[in-house]
Amino acid sequence: MAPGAGADMVEAARAARGHGGRGEQEQQHSLHQRKVNGTATTMKQNGHDDDAVDTPWSKAGIPFDVEIPSNKAMQQHPICQDSGEDEGGLYKAHLPRANLAVSKECPFGTQTNNWAKQHRNYSTLQQHCLFFDPDNDGVIWPSDTFRGLWQLGYPVIVIVLATVIIHAGFSWFSSDNWLLPDPFFRLTLKNAHRSKHGSDTHVFDQEGRFHPALFENIFTKYDRERKGGLTFMDGMRMLYGNRVVADFAGYLAGFVEWVLTYLLVAKDGIVYKDDLRKVYDGSIFFEIAGKKDGHY
Repeated sequence: MAPGAGADMVEAARAARGHGGRGEQEQQHSLHQRKVNGTATTMKQNGHDDDAVDTPWSKAGIPFDVEIPSNKAMQQHPICQDSGEDEGGLYKAHLPRANLAVSKECPFGTQTNNWAKQHRNYSTLQQHCLFFDPDNDGVIWPSDTFRGLWQLGYPVIVIVLATVIIHAGFSWFSSDNWLLPDPFFRLTLKNAHRSKHGSDTHVFDQEGRFHPALFENIFTKYDRERKGGLTFMDGMRMLYGNRVVADFAGYLAGFVEWVLTYLLVAKDGIVYKDDLRKVYDGSIFFEIAGKKDGHY
């Protein structure tokens, strides 16, 4: 190799990379402009514009596909594409809420009895559990769960089975002691996020926040008749769609949660959207118990 040839090759490679980098930036800027204008229907390839096929998403100004027409799973389970933000609805649905359970119809969470403001220091998942901690000491005993389910009007056999499954399944994970399980099978409220199981909707994230877009997806995917809620079999299809490989504990936990939810809030065979939202933040437990006691 001639002297200096290596250096020349290095410089040529750098120049090529720099040219390629500028081209990439220009291409991304072009696509960004098309996204802003709501007309992203083509992509640059080899310096030429290829005409893209019109889809419901390109016509709506979405610069990418959210479903593939030939993909059966995507067609059967469409996602929520409109959070109603443009009409003053749900703001930034992709961002989880730390202490609110929200929807397009209820973008500021539960306001009845000033719920959202009074419980702003609890995560949404912790709010879900508050009804079962009547003395507010942050610890839920099996007897607390039994009492709470009894107040909500469940049959005794359901109460016993649910109490055993909940405390046997979640006590160790919510404990401060990772070495030994709690001999009393108590649940620790501050560690409620540790009890999140698999094969679920992921509406609660790993830290106990509420994910609005995934909550909306429940209904776009499984409320096929757009009736505003889920039948029992819609919920079973949801459980089937959320399953992950070999997660038998998650299957069981999800099934128990759905059965308890359906028995508690179904009206005319349907779990309506806002009732399910209030199950997530736990406010509906106080509402139902209060009505039974005549205090709500």
